[in-house]
Amino acid sequence: MSHHSKAIMFGTELDTGPSFLLFFGQQLGALLIPLLWLLLTARVTDSLAHALGHPLGNIANVVWYVTFVWGIGLPIGYLITYFFPSAAAMGRWVWLLPSLGFCGCFIYDVVVYGFPATLSDFFSSETGEDIWVVAIVTYPTFCAIAYSAGVILVRRRWRYERTIPE
Repeated sequence: MSHHSKAIMFGTELDTGPSFLLFFGQQLGALLIPLLWLLLTARVTDSLAHALGHPLGNIANVVWYVTFVWGIGLPIGYLITYFFPSAAAMGRWVWLLPSLGFCGCFIYDVVVYGFPATLSDFFSSETGEDIWVVAIVTYPTFCAIAYSAGVILVRRRWRYERTIPE
């Protein structure tokens, strides 16, 4: 092995790639924004359920949550990546930690309480303290997944635009 090879092997290399702080900031934002949004708009679902009655109120609640709570991550991921392109490399991985946490909590609850009770606790906020499982685990997880999807869509669009012949 030459002296030059050893210098490269044991030399200091500066990483100019995305930082942990960038990942952590996106992770925090993708989890806190839907929680705050859920708390701000919680009365909307109560109003929908009360105004529309049992079957239509439940359908309206699902549509509301999927569109305006879970789905809020998609445009946020799209906009953050569009305005801060350096965030894209780490933003596509924001879904990972919340999804692992969600799966761990969900599996634990299935083992302890059974599948029907767990499904109700994680996807329905109609009874008392169950709203906390939904607000702290379910919605932020799905928002983080949508956020990463928004990041990936922007990156794919950029890749596609670069390959189009002029």
